Amino acid sequence: MRKTQISSRRGFSLVEVVIAIGIVAVLLTTFMAVFGPAQKNINRALGVADANRLVTTLENEMAVLREGEETEYVDANGNASAFEKAFQWIKDSATESSALVVYQYQAVPDSENADGTLKAADLALVKDESKFAGVDYITQTVARCISRNASSFMQDELAPGIVQGKVYAVRMTQLVKGTNSGDGLVLGTPGTIANPVDSDVSNPTDSATYDDAYITLQVEFFPLNNNLYDYVTGGSWEFDKLGAPVATQNIAVRR
Repeated sequence: MRKTQISSRRGFSLVEVVIAIGIVAVLLTTFMAVFGPAQKNINRALGVADANRLVTTLENEMAVLREGEETEYVDANGNASAFEKAFQWIKDSATESSALVVYQYQAVPDSENADGTLKAADLALVKDESKFAGVDYITQTVARCISRNASSFMQDELAPGIVQGKVYAVRMTQLVKGTNSGDGLVLGTPGTIANPVDSDVSNPTDSATYDDAYITLQVEFFPLNNNLYDYVTGGSWEFDKLGAPVATQNIAVRR
């Protein structure tokens, strides 16, 4: 007769379990130390790309006077210009009701609004499985002033399913020469544009009484908590409650 073999297997002891947990903890710590910074660098790279897109969109918009804006941005001498537009945008951007916003939306590539920007696509078009992104509709980045004429297009652009990603509120502050000897450029007062110190008018109200050829400024981008029209334009957000800006850059606009 064959003898029945009795298994000599036993469970893990408490000491062995503790040692195993310790080894796993060390491995996880090493993994995070190696790959954590790499992930941060990837996120930072994506952030730089997004920041460059936002800044470029804003700079391009402030450098052009669109159809219909010839009567909207006129200085005290009766001259309409992109520089006057930039002047007013910088001056008004610190106030939520006249703030600037930058965002992306789905647009129809061969159809334009009255100001030359692309018309927002219909939700039916975007959801139509026979249509193709990049062909029948494209993603458009735009800069708008909430209180100006262009705001009439925002309701369609900020519709659910049409607006893409975050909407960024933009605050622009002039950089001025510091008052102390040896000072470089320092932040001025939000909502105010100052002339050079030797000018007759200290705080001009438009570009006709601004005595320099350019305005140097700091631009801050704040992501809003909601990307829909009623929230963005409804006066329910405040710069001071949006936290730190996700991107800050110094730029200059010229006449």
